[in-house]
Amino acid sequence: MTLTPLTTITYAGTVAAIAGPTRFAFAPAIARLPNGHPDKRFVAFMCLYARDVLTGRLAGPYSDAAAAAFARSALVDPEILAANPEASDDELAQLAAVPLEQLAAARADLAPSTGNVADPRTPLYLVRAPRRSEQLRHLWAMTPAQRIAAMRRGELSLEQCFAWAVRHPDEIPTVDGVLEFLAGDEIALAG
Repeated sequence: MTLTPLTTITYAGTVAAIAGPTRFAFAPAIARLPNGHPDKRFVAFMCLYARDVLTGRLAGPYSDAAAAAFARSALVDPEILAANPEASDDELAQLAAVPLEQLAAARADLAPSTGNVADPRTPLYLVRAPRRSEQLRHLWAMTPAQRIAAMRRGELSLEQCFAWAVRHPDEIPTVDGVLEFLAGDEIALAG
C-alpha cells in the first residue's frame, strides 16, 4: 500500500486545508465560506501551490509563505493596481477578491527590493496612498509656515489645501484676493 503525500496548509494562523497531488480539502471554517470568498479563493491557490510542489512541477519544499506569495501573484493583477491609483486598499482588495492583508503583501512582492521604501523606481500604483485622515493629520501637525512652504513646493494635494482653507483661511497667502494655491493655477492658465 502506497501512502499519498499530503501537505497541511496554514492560513491566518490556523489549519485551512489539506492538499495532495490530485485533490484538496478545506478545513471546516474555510469550507463554510461561500464560493468566491476572498479567504476561500486564497487558500485554494495555496493548495494549488502545494499540489505543484508534491507533483514536482515546482521545486520544494512547501512553505505557507511561498504558497501565499504564489497565491498573491496569481490573484493580484498589477494592472488592477495601476488602473485604480485613487482606490483605497479596501476597494482594491474587493476588486481583486483577495483578503485585505494580502493586498499590502502583494504591493511588497511587486515592488523592487532595494531596501529603500521610497525607491524612486517603485511604480506609484505599488505605493499605498495615504488615507484622507492620514493626509489631514500630517497637515495639522505642521506649523502654518511649514504648510505654506509645503504648498509652494507642490507637496499638498488640492484636497489638503481646501481643508486648510476651511479650517484656517487666514493662514493662506493670497494673490489679488485669491488663495495662493488657486491663484497659481490661474496664473499658469493665463500665461
